[in-house]
Amino acid sequence: MHFVAPSRSLPPLNFLKAVCSMNPRTCLWLAAWWLASVLATRGLPAQEGVPERLRESVSKAERILVGIPETTVNLEAGKPFLIEVDRALRGTGARGSRARILTSPDSRGKTELAEKTLYAFLLVKGPGGKGWATLDGGQLVIEKGRARWLEPGREPFEFSTRELEELIDAGGAEAGVPTATRPTLEGRWSLHFAE
Repeated sequence: MHFVAPSRSLPPLNFLKAVCSMNPRTCLWLAAWWLASVLATRGLPAQEGVPERLRESVSKAERILVGIPETTVNLEAGKPFLIEVDRALRGTGARGSRARILTSPDSRGKTELAEKTLYAFLLVKGPGGKGWATLDGGQLVIEKGRARWLEPGREPFEFSTRELEELIDAGGAEAGVPTATRPTLEGRWSLHFAE
């Protein structure tokens, strides 16, 4: 039997079959390595197509809440409105609670949001460091596991909510935003088990 050394890319299945016929244990390890290689190269979303404005907004956002406006919003810059929080993707926010948000103070036009529509709100500190204000530039609408970035004068960009969460994690790492962790009590602790 003649073996050919695999190239630097993923090994062909014929090579794996030849090795498996010789040693089953080696076959298991090679199959696991091959599967991990395939998943690693194909598992990550292609973020080349992500609009630059969306990427910038996500990295600038100090807090990201997913929620539904209580009423239809059609407000000028810097005006407040209420949302019911569904979940927090960055920062704090309890499901079912209400949050008061200001429309972007930098907005040139009116902010329009539909009632009973789920949005991801990209938020920064409001004027004077009080409250939270939306970032100007676009809106993230969430429907049925898909997110849609709506930017004035551009085609809507649609992607999965999983890709949105990965974009938020990547944007937070770029901006130096710490990832959410469970708070731990400080000091020395010892754990004792008793029966």
